[in-house]
Amino acid sequence: MIKKILQKIFKITSYGIFFKLHGKIEGSIKAVSDDRIKITSIHFEENLNYKTYQITKGRLYTDRIQDTAVILDNKIIEEPSFQLRNKKDGTIYNAKPNENIVFRKGTPRLLRKLNGNILSLLTGGGGNNNYWHWLYDVLPRLALYSKHSDLEKIDYFLFPSILKEFQQETLNCLNIPHFSVFLGRKNAAKQMHNKHKQNPKGPSKSTNSKYTVCGNGRNNVF
Repeated sequence: MIKKILQKIFKITSYGIFFKLHGKIEGSIKAVSDDRIKITSIHFEENLNYKTYQITKGRLYTDRIQDTAVILDNKIIEEPSFQLRNKKDGTIYNAKPNENIVFRKGTPRLLRKLNGNILSLLTGGGGNNNYWHWLYDVLPRLALYSKHSDLEKIDYFLFPSILKEFQQETLNCLNIPHFSVFLGRKNAAKQMHNKHKQNPKGPSKSTNSKYTVCGNGRNNVF
């Protein structure tokens, strides 16, 4: 009982400190409403469309599992952010932006500033260590981005995790240097600020993905 009370006091105190440091998240904005957000559409079929979002001087916070907030001027950018929730029947859906955890807890992590371009490949908890989600949720985002931009221009890749052997093998296959990789879980920074942030996003059903990994080297993948 005493331990729980102390934990609660610690959380309230730490959240208060980070509210002072980073400020409160004050609302949400649409991506089209700010010139610092560039939207690129990728069309494959009539009902299969994807978008990538390039945010200048943006900030990203993630809880590693259900919520990721892409932030600009302490406002969530609605489209690239997600807040995954479970229905009673077990299905997962993306809730409204105002349900994102940052409105309740703020961004209670130290801010890590990076000078360069970050490509966010975060998908939710499934991408942390599940091979299927890695193959059909995480890697297709690399392929989507490469359809309109050069991956060589990316300075940092934000993966959910690279702790599994199959994840390490993928990085080697893609010739992505490990020093440019950051993790969305465990010992990695959970809050990042940078010059340009790229965030690919497509339909919520990953079964729509048309890309799988094959071949050797970045140019022969997907």
